[in-house]
Amino acid sequence: MVPSLTETPLDLLDRQKFVDKMIQVTETLSKKKKNASYAINGSWGVGKTFVLNMFYATKVQLFCQTAK
Repeated sequence: MVPSLTETPLDLLDRQKFVDKMIQVTETLSKKKKNASYAINGSWGVGKTFVLNMFYATKVQLFCQTAK
């Protein structure tokens, strides 16, 4: 389930640094017109969906900020 954009999930394991790095890499590749695919591997319960939801929410926030 994707959290609403007004909801801020608790990042107890400080995954925001990883998400910020993912965004930096995707934006760099996008500017250079390079294609890429990503895999987030891990056992059940380690936070893969949490990271993807956080990535999505952060990208939406960045898009909204630049669209103003």
